[in-house]
Amino acid sequence: MGRMTHPAPETAGERRRRRLRRLREELLDADVPIDLDGASGEALIEELDYARFPHTHEGVSPVFGALIVPDEVIDPARLGFPALVEITDIDHDVVRRLADGRTSFIARHDHGVVALVSFDRTIEHEATAVQVATSAGITVVQRQYTGSIRVFAPNAVITWDGARWWSKPLASQLARTIRAARPELLSPVLDGLTEFCVHWLSAGRVGALLVWQTEGTGSPSHLGVRASVAIPPLEMTERQHYAALRNALAQTDRAALVSPGGRVDRIGVALRWSEEAVAVVPAYRGTRHTSARRFSRDEPSAVVFAVSSAGPVSVLHGGEIISVATTTPPGDTD
Repeated sequence: MGRMTHPAPETAGERRRRRLRRLREELLDADVPIDLDGASGEALIEELDYARFPHTHEGVSPVFGALIVPDEVIDPARLGFPALVEITDIDHDVVRRLADGRTSFIARHDHGVVALVSFDRTIEHEATAVQVATSAGITVVQRQYTGSIRVFAPNAVITWDGARWWSKPLASQLARTIRAARPELLSPVLDGLTEFCVHWLSAGRVGALLVWQTEGTGSPSHLGVRASVAIPPLEMTERQHYAALRNALAQTDRAALVSPGGRVDRIGVALRWSEEAVAVVPAYRGTRHTSARRFSRDEPSAVVFAVSSAGPVSVLHGGEIISVATTTPPGDTD
């Protein structure tokens, strides 16, 4: 009998190249809204691969972060003036160990690592990571302590939860959809509300209702304020106020009332509706969304933002659903 021959063993480089090809196919199959063939596509795939299979030490896989930049020149002003440490002849895998994905990141493009970028603040939260990605026109990659991976691109937030890839739109896309239905809503309050609901409440799995009274003064007649709570005035046009309001809404049932100019000074407001609204407006999702929809039918000047603790954000007006920002993986429900 002839001697059996075995193929030559694969090198580590060959295995990695096959893994990168599979990752590209995964992203394409999941319809992830990222240009994988652009100037930075290869760099993004390589950093995502490292985020999924990082260097481990004593059985622990670390957190990690990368900024995918379009070219070798980094504009520190667009990133908020972080500290930049130039990388020259140091191995890229060594530099990756310095990037925690919270305040420190490697910055790279197709030709390799450009710099170590160190912020003086954390950008681990979705709201701040989205702000960095959109203002600088870059893509942010984060590996979290759980092992899941998030990608903040200028047009979407993308997540790998260990089993699948999925994406959600940015708040700016939700605002454009709402303005297409209500062109008169040119106020910057709308931009603040959509950012707050999508990237602060929904991202933190905080369920809430916000009633934006788009015109007039005083409270709409279908609001119950007797058991509501007065808070120091916070503004939807001031991002610095969002953390405080999110924390309050996480501990409060019912709705927050937003003035035409964006001021919030009362939470825990009850929504009421007429018997006619019950008869003509069908139930939608759960109790929170149904009450918002029926209330909006009776208060034509109000736009209601209903945020589910499961993630989705619904915008309602006149008893109709203007728009829904789906922020959960396929198959998840409210």
